[in-house]
Amino acid sequence: MLFALIAAAVISTAPVQAPFSFSVRSGSAAWSVEPVGAPEDEAHFELTGLRIVERGSPDRLIQEIKLESPEVLYSNQGWVEAVDFDFDGWMDLYVTTVGGSGGSPGLLLRFDAKRGLFLKPRPMSNAHPDPQRRVVHTGWRFGYCCGWDNEVRFVPGQLEPVILKSVDRSRAGIDSPIIKTVEERDGKGKMKVVCRMELEDSVEQPVLRVLEGDLKRCLHEGE
Repeated sequence: MLFALIAAAVISTAPVQAPFSFSVRSGSAAWSVEPVGAPEDEAHFELTGLRIVERGSPDRLIQEIKLESPEVLYSNQGWVEAVDFDFDGWMDLYVTTVGGSGGSPGLLLRFDAKRGLFLKPRPMSNAHPDPQRRVVHTGWRFGYCCGWDNEVRFVPGQLEPVILKSVDRSRAGIDSPIIKTVEERDGKGKMKVVCRMELEDSVEQPVLRVLEGDLKRCLHEGE
């Protein structure tokens, strides 16, 4: 496991590589993904890239992926999982990186079945797929006040928002009202505001007043 290898490697500066085995499709040959980088300390590992190799044959390289900038992993937690994020029947890879109170940032690597390779890593925080609705939930939180919680889906060549939910202060400053906005994609493919409402500046954030749209629909979508 990654954590055991990191703990053993703290005394040196050599890169750490620990395999995570997966199959890109049910019944297909198993691959392994290895983190490339070096430990920062006993608790953290600096990730600079990934190596995809044939399981049991680490010298048989399938793909090497270099990150544009280093990411930090927790050395005592699982760091990667194989999940079908775009619902095409092929496993994608999701790397969880060090976060904060708002959650865990992450990198999504979608598998391109035509080329047999993973695509360029895409930042995507707190991501998890919803197979029933065929969307991906992703979001972030900034303290009790603000944040966003979106639903997106993959269409050819791009990532398309389905529902966008944000909670933020207005532009008037730190003492300004907290505003929640919910947008949805309509039948014509355009994003439109379902509702906007002002929330109380507290942890519970009860609704003070509706600024635009349908409150019931907004609460149903956002809570």
